[in-house]
Amino acid sequence: MKKLLGILVLCLFLIPPSWADDLRDFQIEGMSIKDSALNFFSKSLIEKNSEDVYSDKKFTVVQNNKLSFFETYDAVDYHFMTNDPNYIIYSIAGILFYDNNVDDCYVKMDEIANELRIVFKNTPSSIKKTKKHRADNTGKSTYTYVRWKLPSGYVVITCYNYSKEMNSQNHLEVALDTYELHKWLATNPY
Repeated sequence: MKKLLGILVLCLFLIPPSWADDLRDFQIEGMSIKDSALNFFSKSLIEKNSEDVYSDKKFTVVQNNKLSFFETYDAVDYHFMTNDPNYIIYSIAGILFYDNNVDDCYVKMDEIANELRIVFKNTPSSIKKTKKHRADNTGKSTYTYVRWKLPSGYVVITCYNYSKEMNSQNHLEVALDTYELHKWLATNPY
C-alpha cells in the first residue's frame, strides 16, 4: 500500500517540491495548469465530455474516464473558460472512484495528505473539513477536503460522498486549482 501511495504522489509531482512554487510545475497524467486541453484531447472529445453542471457558464468542466494514457487515475476532470477556443486548463483533477465503500476513500485521502505534508513541509495544510455539497438539494451529500495554499493556487484532496438522490459516484479527487477557478467555485455557480 505504501508503494502504491508513493507512486501516486510521484506521478502527481514530477519535479522536486523544493523547486516548485507554481501550480504549472505539477502534473496530473502529464497535464498542467495553463496547458491547452487540445494538447491532450481532440476538440470533439472535449465537447463530447463537457458537462453542463453550472448555472453560471463562466467555466465548463470536462470529465474523461479511463482513457488509455491514464496511468494513475480512473478519470481526469478539468475546467476551461467556456468561450475559450484554446481550452486553457484552469483546474485539473485526478479521480479515483469508490463506488461502494466511501470509507476506503477517506483512508486513501489521509495517506495522500500525509505524503503531501512532507512534500509541502513549508506550507501548512488546512484542517480536514466536511461540508454539505451545494448541488444536492436533499442536503445528504458531503465532501471532505484538505488543501494547501500555494503562491499560484491550491492543491486540494477531496472525498465526495454522494446521496442516492444525486446518482453520482463516490470518489477521491486530487486537484490543482488556480485562484481564479477556486474563487469562482466559492460563489456557488450551481
